[in-house]
Amino acid sequence: MKANKQRKASLGGKVANLFGDITERKRAVEASRINEERYRALFEYAPDGILIADPQSRYIDANMSACRMLGYGRGELVGLGASDIVEPAEVEHIGVALKEIHGGSNYQREWRFRRKDGSVFPAEVIATKLPDGNILGMFRDITEQKSAGQKIRDQLNELLRWQEVMLNREDRVEGLKAEVNEELVRQGKAPRYSSPQ
Repeated sequence: MKANKQRKASLGGKVANLFGDITERKRAVEASRINEERYRALFEYAPDGILIADPQSRYIDANMSACRMLGYGRGELVGLGASDIVEPAEVEHIGVALKEIHGGSNYQREWRFRRKDGSVFPAEVIATKLPDGNILGMFRDITEQKSAGQKIRDQLNELLRWQEVMLNREDRVEGLKAEVNEELVRQGKAPRYSSPQ
């Protein structure tokens, strides 16, 4: 009878351990699911475009912002490569960028992207190699920043032009005053204008 109780106790302990293991696995699966949902939400709703590429630079995933900025659906972007979405003049820089990324460096540069409709926009790009060998690329359309910068440069150039006009005008006025004074002195009269300091 004592041996029977010990077997039952041992069996009860094994069942409790089994249920404990199952509970832990369920918790781990649930935690993993929650983490995956968080990751997916961050990926999908990030305001910057995010592209995941394989080591050869073929896109395997894209978020909604990337699709919106480039004018492609996710299914259309998957399978394309960097040379398909940048201006032709940028293609020569892709190899250099991939070499830097695969070398373990974070990569950052301004690129000119080409949308599906053929229109072009400037974007700041940051890319890095992921632990699985794939490439994570994030990009931000900087059209507005560049436009604002150009407006500031244009305004500064206009101000500098007006400054030059005003300085030239001032120089001409001083020259005329000097001529008037010289003419008055030739006529034996006192100069009208004091000489500039």
